[in-house]
Amino acid sequence: MAEDTLDSWVNLGSNDISSSERAECQELVRIGKDKDLQALPQVLHSVQSPSAEVRITAAETLAEIGDAAIVDAERALTSLLSDPDPHVQYAAIAALGVLGCKSAVPKIIEFLQDCHYMIRVAAAESLGYLEDPAVLSHLLNVLTDPNRVVRTFAACSIGLIATYANTLEVREALRNAERVESDLDVRKELLLASYRLGDLDSKYRLRELLFGQPGLSGDYAIQVLNGLLFLAEYAPPPHLKQDHEFFAEMVREIRDKVLAPDGWGHAEVEHILSLLTS
Repeated sequence: MAEDTLDSWVNLGSNDISSSERAECQELVRIGKDKDLQALPQVLHSVQSPSAEVRITAAETLAEIGDAAIVDAERALTSLLSDPDPHVQYAAIAALGVLGCKSAVPKIIEFLQDCHYMIRVAAAESLGYLEDPAVLSHLLNVLTDPNRVVRTFAACSIGLIATYANTLEVREALRNAERVESDLDVRKELLLASYRLGDLDSKYRLRELLFGQPGLSGDYAIQVLNGLLFLAEYAPPPHLKQDHEFFAEMVREIRDKVLAPDGWGHAEVEHILSLLTS
């Protein structure tokens, strides 16, 4: 698979947008922010706009208000999966995941093989939110994707879905992927996924990953905090309660040893600590 980059993904888009299209996008953002269900017909009309930017914004707005009109929203978003603009496809895949549109699972699985890595990222993330155990084998295959970001989101989604199909095969697949993975962020998500599935020893391997080597960077520390925040906030596993002090100590150590005194991350640390002790 030929690999693209973030720059190539960004450059696929067009900055050309008329004043009327910009105004339409602004109104769509307003509709989403206000949860204005009365404006749903307008949003559905914007899905058919000739402007890719308007179609993207319409998809994002449906993610905000579509749960109250799920049938219409799902139909409109599914139509955007065949949009010629990959940025529109990305927005539609993400919105379908947010809204929990499980009927879209077969189509989203196909995007795991897309030539654009950001489309594969969107598919891997959305499948995690859709929580269909039938996609596990597809996500496990994605753990060998050439792009580290795709592998990261696939590992995170596996951790969420596999709680519904927690088998020895899945746990061994995660462990094997962890052994051969060279990227720190992907390994972190593999370890968190294993922990979700009851591999309690994975927390020690996670700590070793973070502090067993010199020079844990501030940027990587922030990624770790994001992963721990997601673990503690989104469907936390029952055994997290018994290990809350272990993770709290890890978070405090990141705060005290890595984060800049006045830099980003301190609010996130306090949020994680409050979740772990609640």
